[in-house]
Amino acid sequence: MAWFVISIIVGILGVLAFLGSGAISKEENDGQTRKFGFKIAGGLLVLAVIFAGFGSFYRQDPGEAKVLKSISGDVVGETYESGFHGKAPWVSATTWDIRDNTISYVAGGDKDYTGGSATGPRITVQDKDGVDANIDLTLRYSIEGDRVSDLYSRFGGQEAVITKVIEPGIRSAMREIPVTYSTLDILNKRAEIQTQVKERLTREFEELGIIVEDVDIQEIVQPEAIKNANAEKAAAQALVDTEKARLEQAKIEAKKNATKTKELSPEILQQQFIEAIAKKGFVVITENGAVPMLQMPKQ
Repeated sequence: MAWFVISIIVGILGVLAFLGSGAISKEENDGQTRKFGFKIAGGLLVLAVIFAGFGSFYRQDPGEAKVLKSISGDVVGETYESGFHGKAPWVSATTWDIRDNTISYVAGGDKDYTGGSATGPRITVQDKDGVDANIDLTLRYSIEGDRVSDLYSRFGGQEAVITKVIEPGIRSAMREIPVTYSTLDILNKRAEIQTQVKERLTREFEELGIIVEDVDIQEIVQPEAIKNANAEKAAAQALVDTEKARLEQAKIEAKKNATKTKELSPEILQQQFIEAIAKKGFVVITENGAVPMLQMPKQ
């Protein structure tokens, strides 16, 4: 569009130069002034055509889409393939980044929009127990190239899509999902919360051509009193688990000892005694409690 405006200005100057040259008398200065004026006018008109030509082509990089908008503001087309493309000089091409972009909410983050990416401060959520927590969250998304003209018609540029669609969707999900978890579960079930947030945003955005690639909850910061309480609870639970483990081990050992005692009956002990002696020679077992006669091997 800028080249088109320049070409119009130069063209007007060329026309004015042409009219002004035509008004000069042919006899004045042997017509040299008139000829020079026509040359200037012709040069300006040629430049106007060249500038208009520059405005009729544009280059598109991989990972970009262009929304084509006429001078009246109407959307007249879109392109999402890389390379050189042609258009009318009075049509402007608005660039959209359809690569993977990130929206990050982190500690100390300032609101900023660069291309298709954005940053902001931590998100504050409330759990089922009424406890507030600050969450660092990053969302990675992309846009389908053939949907950029629809998004432009509905919301405006890519930054408007972030502020009007993506950010409100994230904040809504983070208000309604963590509140179903207890204070401790928010920490212990982070992956589950991530999955629920991603699934919800995917359902909301897919009809618009916005693809949610990933949702990552990086850090959850709870009040200091809650941290200390959780630490004490975890220590107490660890102690309980340790005592349970010791009790189970004691039961196992007692069961083993009882089994051994049961197995070592007088008959079994006598048999083991006989087997031990038999290894050294042979044994004759007598009845009625008589003294057995043993033959021992010679030394």
